[in-house]
Amino acid sequence: MAALPVYDDPAKAYWLDSKDYDGLADRFLAGSAYNGSIEDPVELFRTPVYPAFLALIYELGGKEFGNVAVAQLALGGVSTLILYSMIQRIAPEKAAFGMASVYALDPSSMFWATNVMSETVFTFFLVLALYALSRWWATDELQWTIGAGGLVGIATLVRPIGAVLLPVWGAFVLLRASRSSARFGERRAWVSPVRLGGFAIFSITVMVVLLPYMVYNKQVWGNLTISSVDTYNLGRYHAAPLLVEGRGLNLEDALDLLGVSTLPQPGDRDRFLAVISEYPLPYIRRFIEGDLIVLFWPEYHRWFGLLDIPFTTRGALGELKAGRWLGAIRSLAEYVTAEPLTGVALVSTVGYQLLLYALAVRGLVRGYRHSAGLGDVDLWLGVLAATALALLLTPGPVGEQRFRVPAQPALVLLAAYSWMTLGGESTAGTRPPSDCGLHRGSG
Repeated sequence: MAALPVYDDPAKAYWLDSKDYDGLADRFLAGSAYNGSIEDPVELFRTPVYPAFLALIYELGGKEFGNVAVAQLALGGVSTLILYSMIQRIAPEKAAFGMASVYALDPSSMFWATNVMSETVFTFFLVLALYALSRWWATDELQWTIGAGGLVGIATLVRPIGAVLLPVWGAFVLLRASRSSARFGERRAWVSPVRLGGFAIFSITVMVVLLPYMVYNKQVWGNLTISSVDTYNLGRYHAAPLLVEGRGLNLEDALDLLGVSTLPQPGDRDRFLAVISEYPLPYIRRFIEGDLIVLFWPEYHRWFGLLDIPFTTRGALGELKAGRWLGAIRSLAEYVTAEPLTGVALVSTVGYQLLLYALAVRGLVRGYRHSAGLGDVDLWLGVLAATALALLLTPGPVGEQRFRVPAQPALVLLAAYSWMTLGGESTAGTRPPSDCGLHRGSG
């Protein structure tokens, strides 16, 4: 049903970033994308997996954005089933169904699945990677760490922000292989050769996926990198607005002065970082504002636009973005009294996210409370928490509410640990360490 408005009006699925993906998909079909020819540096800017996905949809069903929405909504459904399978192994059936339903009803994930944007496909591969990593955590079978490394590498070739997860996951995998633990008042340190081998294989698999593409970029564009998007964003969204604020320039002049381009040149990052270091306090403020948008910005207005429901913001969103919380509350009160549909939608979309955060924190605390020492459960909870935080907090000034979408699965999995106690006994306390409370009945 959510795809129907896109069939009626394909423009509703098309954003500024969509133009890059769509153009690359057309060139894939024409055989002129990522083939070693120097035509458009957007190839260095946009990684190839999502354009290839679009090209496949276009090839199978024609260039119809409604088909893209249907395919992405289907991927979201598969992600939900995978999460349900994972939650079912650590929580009662009702809790598993409830938390999977919470994820399936996520307004942010559903909305962005209807657009020609890469969030849904990235999240799909991230969920697969989390599943493979959880299986390795529970069984120590190396094929699962190969799968986790390969899948997080593919996810990074969908959206380069996946690169922030590589050191995070690698650190936890290494910590699991070599750690000290305190049990029964006695501290001991040990190294597991099998798990150390798992860390090595995880790292090698990631590089097997990413390094050939990085070498290709070096040969064609002169940059040994996954994507130029990080450098571009550093100039466009981090440094340039500081020049606008600090020197009174308009944005276009600031971009020209900094030489911001999708094809970075030597010294670009140093120049951008120099501007940031010149205005540290305004930069910190902008970073926090961007993260607050990622964390809490409401989605209702996008859904209203998609469904052609008339609405007005009455200034509440502007008040929120400017940090004027009292003004936003006053506007919200006007919503509730004068425009109840808008008021309910705003409260619901923000309330959904706040509820998910609260459940995730509760699950994290409960999981640690039921675990003894620095065990596998603790480290797995750390993986989930670090994954969510890395995806939510690293965007900073470039942050938009769509950046929440990939973090939702990790938050849902954390929240599931609120119900990890079965039959009055702690899952973590009754399962063998290799099971780590991840796979019920496998011990």
